[in-house]
Amino acid sequence: VEVGREADAAKVVVRDDGGRVLGLLMFLPRSAVMWEGHISMLPCGWGRAAEAAAGGLRWMWSQVPAVCFTAMIPVSNPLACRVAERAGMAFVGRIPRSFARGGRLVDQLFFSISRAIT
Repeated sequence: VEVGREADAAKVVVRDDGGRVLGLLMFLPRSAVMWEGHISMLPCGWGRAAEAAAGGLRWMWSQVPAVCFTAMIPVSNPLACRVAERAGMAFVGRIPRSFARGGRLVDQLFFSISRAIT
């Protein structure tokens, strides 16, 4: 994993044991305590997206004082929804007609994972 962090974003380049790039995770701060994540896997990384997302979240917990991480996923992408759930995120809501896909507006599903506060 190749990682980088700047004040306004963090990226995680996902690689296999041989160094081949499998995908990219990007995290953007939305507030002082909430970051939004995005994942993009190349075809050679398909099947490893949930593992990559979970690993990226673990790394981010160690790097930023976030209380929660979120993801917005178009309803037309059920595979990405399953990846979010397998990475430990929970569905928390639906945002109607908030994403343009193929010339029409579709809903986005809102997922979140929170740090345990004691």
